[in-house]
Parts: sequence; C-alpha cells; structure tokens
Amino acid sequence: MGLGGVESYYPTHSESFRKKLTHFCNDHNLIITGGSDFHGNIRPGTRLGSLQKKQRTPLNVLIELKKHLEQNHT
Repeated sequence: MGLGGVESYYPTHSESFRKKLTHFCNDHNLIITGGSDFHGNIRPGTRLGSLQKKQRTPLNVLIELKKHLEQNHT
C-alpha cells in the first residue's frame, strides 16, 4: 500500500509502544524512523534530535535509513 516505514521513536511514545512499533517494522520489512518534533523557533524547548531526557533515536536508525535510501533510490 506504499508504506515504507514508521516513526517508532517519537517524544510522546512510551517505551512499550516504541518496542511494539519496532517489532512491527521488523516483522513487515519496514524502515524504522525517529523524530524529535522539532519545528524551529515556533516550538521553544524542543531541541533538534532530542526526544526525552533519557531517550534518543539510536544512531543505527539513521544508518539503516541511509542504507535503504542508497539501495532504493539510486
């Protein structure tokens, strides 16, 4: 249906929901993505790349996304 990935890492996602989304992506061959909901000055207090004080999108998510783009968009 055209779905390529799911934003599994997001500031409001609980750890258990994030795990469910990650497993769903792995089970259905979907890309795992993440975001901080950063929108510049219109959202003060939201830092680029920051999810929560104890949570960040893992570097491996970016690496896998880059691999996917290189393999599918050359």
